[in-house]
Amino acid sequence: MKTAGIPMWLTIVLGLLILLSIVSGGLALMGNGLDASMTESWGGRNLGIAAAAAVAIWLKSPIAYIAAFVASIFRELGDLIGTLKADTINMGMLAFIVVLLVIWVYGIYIANKAR
Repeated sequence: MKTAGIPMWLTIVLGLLILLSIVSGGLALMGNGLDASMTESWGGRNLGIAAAAAVAIWLKSPIAYIAAFVASIFRELGDLIGTLKADTINMGMLAFIVVLLVIWVYGIYIANKAR
């Protein structure tokens, strides 16, 4: 599971997000999203990002990690825009999104150095 040049904690965080994306994306794809914004198309995108991240871990490829991190950044940017457009801003969700954005940008930097 260890990819040369990629810290293990980064792989673990990516793995946890894979699990979260599979569960939430799978539920949304079946029409049982946890929130009204979790539509079938949202679920499909999350499952796609989870698959890309799983392939990155499986192949042990820094370039595949970069692709998964870039996809995750755009997912988080969409979530950020949705959170900021809401009538009341969920500060916990906002903080979670910002932390993930920082991790993914750092991940791109590290994976680029590792390739």
